[in-house]
Amino acid sequence: PLPLPFDGLTFDYNSNKEVMREEFKSLGWAARDSSKPGRCRNNESPECWVLQSNPEEALRLLELDELQGATLPQIREKIREQMVNDFIDCIPTLIAKSGCGDSKQVSTPKIVDSMGHRWGAAFPSFIKQELFKEMECQVFPEQQFVACGDYFGTYAARVEGAFLSGRAAANEVLKCVGR
Repeated sequence: PLPLPFDGLTFDYNSNKEVMREEFKSLGWAARDSSKPGRCRNNESPECWVLQSNPEEALRLLELDELQGATLPQIREKIREQMVNDFIDCIPTLIAKSGCGDSKQVSTPKIVDSMGHRWGAAFPSFIKQELFKEMECQVFPEQQFVACGDYFGTYAARVEGAFLSGRAAANEVLKCVGR
């Protein structure tokens, strides 16, 4: 396994875009999928990482000249290749920044398999983010409907935002039923 002291991380491009882009390129977050409960976690089994780009890099990658007119499989392959390479390239930086070993002595395990997926709905639009930033959910009492999701609140496009929005929606439903 990779000698990283964490099982997931978000790359915060708000802190310094130029430095982040230079060090981590297309990466938005990475998660050691094999660390989830019930997954095999011994040194004999392969480690599994899930990578996702950030919204700006996703758009930049899709606008590359070489992808104009490309088929969906070609786009997936190019982005898969780019993200895997970006992750491998940043491993020494992650090790050095975490202080958990000598970043020059790291050997990257052999990649057994990788695949790319273009998830068009992965990031809510920036316009919608601004529209829903001030509310955790939206209540329509006449229709007896509450809308919630990861596009509401200050944690847009994150699982934390979806959770908080769902909790707020549940509280609104409880208010409506008199509890």
